[in-house]
Order: sequence, then structure tokens, then C-alpha cells
Amino acid sequence: RSTLSPSSAASDVYKRQLNDLSMGPIRGLEDVKLALLCMAVDRNIRGLLIRGPSGVGKTAVMRAVAECAMDSEPVNLPINTTEAQVYGSLDIESALESGKATLSPGLLHRANGTFLCIDDINLFDRRFVRALMGTVIDGNVRVEREGISGSYTCDTSVVATMNLRETVLGSAVSDLFDMSVTVHGSDDPGFRADVVRINLDGAVHDRVREWGDVRDRVHEARELMSHVLVPDNILRLISESSSEFGCPGHRGEISSVRVAMSLAALDGRTTVSRGDAVSAMKLCLGHCLLYTSPS
Repeated sequence: RSTLSPSSAASDVYKRQLNDLSMGPIRGLEDVKLALLCMAVDRNIRGLLIRGPSGVGKTAVMRAVAECAMDSEPVNLPINTTEAQVYGSLDIESALESGKATLSPGLLHRANGTFLCIDDINLFDRRFVRALMGTVIDGNVRVEREGISGSYTCDTSVVATMNLRETVLGSAVSDLFDMSVTVHGSDDPGFRADVVRINLDGAVHDRVREWGDVRDRVHEARELMSHVLVPDNILRLISESSSEFGCPGHRGEISSVRVAMSLAALDGRTTVSRGDAVSAMKLCLGHCLLYTSPS
């Protein structure tokens, strides 16, 4: 089990890349930044679960990367949002009068091309979350009412956060996410003082908007993705690791391959390396291990 050590997915190589990308206003959270950039590069990576205490910047970094790399603000899904607000609704009276259904799209339509942010996802109804993730993964929203239906395309990725001290999410829901990152607050007084200093500066949001190099790197990586190759030995490494850790289904290895390809593309390479694969598996298989009993 030496393939996946508990160390950060952001190895020294990727940390240097993140530093080169001038993410100065957001301190720490390298694994979260790395995962979000991969989601921005490959739109087929549909879910990221961020676990950690309140106040460490989980939501802030997601919004910053969305505005910079996705060129749009993320859409927030509050708790107690109704299904009609999420998926949309049909105007039945209009359909009866004109014979044509009028569909008013919901939050999922607004989230097309950006992140759908769900804070405290562990407090949401489990069935609601499973249905939502199923729709996002499928990429198509279908609304039905009294025998009349309508549909629209859904092209978004879910970034969900949860507090480790609150209700456990459970494997039935967490397994629907491609990636999972656990973050912790820093005990380093210097780091903590730096975070306070940046926030007191009052210009963090404006400085985030200046991350032009991040935007350029993501756009270049998107163009490169179709040329990225995954060697057979890397595929085997990922498949063997997924099997070894007892990951259910194939989502873990498929996600690992996509993330590894994104990491290679972000580095300007067309061949996935072992380092890409190991870092990707740390992001994609970790939540599988939380619910797997040791053999």
C-alpha cells in the first residue's frame, strides 16, 4: 500500500507550479487548488468533496478559482432549496392552452459552465443529494409533471464542502464524487498571521481577479487534453491500486485517469507520468479508503 501515502497530493513539483501561477491571495490549500484546476481543465470531472473545519477558506478558494479559471461566478445551492428551484418547473396551463410545454430552468441551468457550490452537504437530505449528483453526472435534466415533460443540458461540476465535526456523509453519497480533499487549520503562527494580514488588506477579491496566468494555463491545458496519452503501465498502476483498496465500481480509476491527464496538461506535457498518477489517486481514491475496512 505504499503507492498512496497520506502525504499531500500536491507534490513539490505541483506546489512549484501553483506558486508559479501567482495564487498569492489564497494561502495554503494546495490540494484543493490542484483539484479545482483539474476540474476546470476537464469538464468531465463532475464532483469534488472538501472536508475540513469552518473558516479555513474552503469556499473562498473555490469561488476564487471559479471566477478566474472558469470566467464566471459559481452558483450556490442553499440548504432547503426545493426540487423545482434546482431542476426547474413546467407551466402546465400554458401547455394545455398552446399544446407546447414551457420549461423554466432551475439552478442547474444557471450553473452551466461553472461550479455548483454546496456548503455543508452533509446536512442535506441524502436522497436529494444522490438524485442531484446523478443528474450532474448524466449531464441532462428532465422535468416531468402530469404527463408533460421538458429537458435541458446540464454542464456543471459540483464542489461540496462539509465540516468534519458534523454529521458523517456516508459512502453512498461520497462515492459519487470524483475527488475528495481533507483540509486542516494550520498551527503555524506565522502562517495564521499572514492569512489575517491578507484579509485585513481588503483587496483579496480584486487581487484574485488578476490571476491572468492561471486563466491562461487552464485554457492551454484544455487545448492540450485531446493530445494527452496514458501509457499502459500507468493504467495498470491505477487499476491495481483501485482494486487493492477495494474501491466500489470503476469511478475511482476513471476519475484518477482523468485527473492524471489534467495534471499532465497543466504541466504542458502530452504523456501522463507516474507522479501524475500517484497525485491523482490521492485525490480520487482517498474517500474510498475511508469506508474500506483494512484487509
